[in-house]
Amino acid sequence: MKLFAFISVNFIFCILLPSCNDNKRRKPDTGKAGITIVDISKARSLPAIGDAIKEIQFIPLETNDSSIVSTVNKAILYESEIYILDKEQRSLKVFGKDGNYLRSIGSLGKGPGEFTIINDFIIDPREKKILILSNNEQGIFEFSLQGKYIRSIKHRLYGNSFSRIDGKYYYHINQNVNDLSKHYNLIAVDSSGKVLDRLFPFPKSFGGGLSFSGFIFKNKKGFLYSSALSDTIYQIAAAGNGIYPKYVFDFGESAIPLSVKKSFDSFMKEGLRYSFLHNYVVESEDVLAFTYQDRGKIISAFCIRENGAGNSLIPVKFTFPIGHPIGLTGEGKVVSFISVAGFISALKAGKISELYLKEEFPELYELLPTLEVSDNPILTIVEFEMPQNF
Repeated sequence: MKLFAFISVNFIFCILLPSCNDNKRRKPDTGKAGITIVDISKARSLPAIGDAIKEIQFIPLETNDSSIVSTVNKAILYESEIYILDKEQRSLKVFGKDGNYLRSIGSLGKGPGEFTIINDFIIDPREKKILILSNNEQGIFEFSLQGKYIRSIKHRLYGNSFSRIDGKYYYHINQNVNDLSKHYNLIAVDSSGKVLDRLFPFPKSFGGGLSFSGFIFKNKKGFLYSSALSDTIYQIAAAGNGIYPKYVFDFGESAIPLSVKKSFDSFMKEGLRYSFLHNYVVESEDVLAFTYQDRGKIISAFCIRENGAGNSLIPVKFTFPIGHPIGLTGEGKVVSFISVAGFISALKAGKISELYLKEEFPELYELLPTLEVSDNPILTIVEFEMPQNF
């Protein structure tokens, strides 16, 4: 039984073309790695998601006046601490591995080291820094891991998410076009804000306020990247090793036609009839976990990479108590979360039975007497395994 309500999402319109800059078009470097096909058309649901879980941990995040978390947009586990991005609360909070609240990074305001919005954050393990992206301030704030403000960098770009590799800052851009980003989805700049490359053009004709789409998530070789209405995830490689397609998603007959991708009007009329990648993806050496939109519903799924046959993977769909994959631990475990308010509501409505919890997820069942509707989310850390006879 799926706990989370399906949500509708507006998308920007981007046709994933070979990487290009203003003057010339370059073909993706496909020689660096083989392309893996993720066959969504064969995605399967299990009678019980527990059949695909090797280990699961539930971590209630402490709730007090200083630690309120409305939702978890991103989670990074680093050096025994959990960093939680909550865009609704415009905050970055740090919890221990036991869920105890430790501190907040930065604060709201317009003074030195203060911001009025948080769009994304990353942790730089080499320099032991936290980097926070704030569109209202058009730049990046640097803090120590303990929350001491270091400096801010003005890039004059409006990104939904960002990453840094080899001294370059990469911004994912959607409708927030300006003279620097122009009509491109991925912008690379140096520390001074000088544009080094503009990648993945999108049509100049679309308009209107459109919500977040696309993602940038780091992996060992650099980071993964995809844009709206896409069926391809690209590897952005470190040390000048190029950009190349790594995963191509086969949606079968439900794949969104190019004609619908190109036209705002066509998508608004017909888009929810089709399937395409959504906002979240995490990747370890063994697991690829992601979300995709399937005819109006947001589906979470995973693949065991080492189990692929001929570079083709068949996904297993998530069900409760695992939500969207929002992070990854150093051990390759997927991080997600449970909304306590939604959880309690589902229990009262009979959508989830206490007997089911007691039998399948006893650790979560034992938490029931302690939960209040106003509590912070429960973080879940999951290690998947391929079900038998799959």
